[in-house]
Amino acid sequence: MGQHIFISHSTQNDNTVKKLRQTLEAHNLETWVDSRELPAGKKLAPEIEKAIDEARHFILLLSPAVVNKPRWVRR
Repeated sequence: MGQHIFISHSTQNDNTVKKLRQTLEAHNLETWVDSRELPAGKKLAPEIEKAIDEARHFILLLSPAVVNKPRWVRR
């Protein structure tokens, strides 16, 4: 198991996630956010699944933008 906190969110909530990530990292907690961790050209789903599997904690930022993307919520 890794030490990071996986943060699941909609890109529409990027500003909120940035503040959350900065707060957690200010307390020496490692975070994993797709917009920062995924290199260009990588397949999205396998990388995200790996990061979730290796996460110590998982935060879901639930918002209307997330709920309206049922594909990712179901996964």
